[in-house]
Amino acid sequence: MLGLFVLTALGASTLVITHARVAAGGQESAVGAGAEEVTLRFLYQLVAILVATRVVTWIVRRLAQTDVSGEILAGLLLGPSLLGAVFPEFMHWLFHPSTSTIFTGLAQVGLVFLMFQIGLEFEFNRHLAGDRRSIVGISLLGIAVPFVMGYLSAPWFHARLSEPVPLFGFQLFFAVAMSITAIPILGRIFMELGLSHTRTAALVIGAAAIDDVSGWIILGAISLLVKGAFSWRWAVPRLIGLAAYLALVFLVLRTPLQRAIANHIGRHGGLRLTAVPYVVTLLFISAAITSNLGVFAIIGGFVIGVGVVLHDDRRFVEEWKRRVSPIVWAFFLPIFFAYTGLRTDVGSIQGWPGALLAKWLERRR
Repeated sequence: MLGLFVLTALGASTLVITHARVAAGGQESAVGAGAEEVTLRFLYQLVAILVATRVVTWIVRRLAQTDVSGEILAGLLLGPSLLGAVFPEFMHWLFHPSTSTIFTGLAQVGLVFLMFQIGLEFEFNRHLAGDRRSIVGISLLGIAVPFVMGYLSAPWFHARLSEPVPLFGFQLFFAVAMSITAIPILGRIFMELGLSHTRTAALVIGAAAIDDVSGWIILGAISLLVKGAFSWRWAVPRLIGLAAYLALVFLVLRTPLQRAIANHIGRHGGLRLTAVPYVVTLLFISAAITSNLGVFAIIGGFVIGVGVVLHDDRRFVEEWKRRVSPIVWAFFLPIFFAYTGLRTDVGSIQGWPGALLAKWLERRR
């Protein structure tokens, strides 16, 4: 108790001294005042996003739509598509550029957690253990067909660009953009609809994961190719490193990890909060490794999720959903999906009213 009292007193004294220096215009005034201003702006933004996502998702649920569509729509309404078009000065004040890096980091952390959850819930081993050819075939078609169609249709879009860019480079970038899937949105929709345990969900997400890994590596190679800096010395080490890391997780770490989790849950009757930081640390290490290998950090979260889920009982999955998932779903994910809408200006897309009308007429038929 005495140690706790001393630590509390020291912390309080530090806060008081810091604020006193800020008020007196001391050495820390610029840093302290700047940090407090950014914090206040960020709190305003969080309140606006959380309130907007709750209201919009409440509405879209009554239209038989998923929460993720409501969160993206809330971002569109708060962004340049609506709020910025009607009240541009207010939008610029509310979503000041000084907080953009904070939003990006927070959104990506939420995405890593989501991909971990997808890896946990989708039963790939149960549905795909004896049928590897199906997922390989779907993934190959899923990346090859969009790539070819994107490459062939790119000249039409290239002719409508406001700034001239080399056609060949644009075709390659456009083709690979069409090939990369929105695996977080796919996974979350399956979970919201209660379909995450089906064979269809396992096939779709498994193939999408392979396509995303391949797509991001291809994108990196194309970036270097367009700049004339491509080298096999760049590509080969990344492919070998990725293969080695996957082998490490699935062939070396999986069994000890399963045993440790099973022993912990068996000993304590559930997942204790003291064990959560270790899992989160492992998750972030995996995300950092895949990011350094030239693949999105979210793939690292997915890899650990799949590695953890391949055990006989599902107690860890249920304990994780009970202990950690609520804060991810209530806080991190609305920020990510709303931020996706915030960065999109629908009005800048040529021909979007006609496209929406055509889509509406198609649904009415």
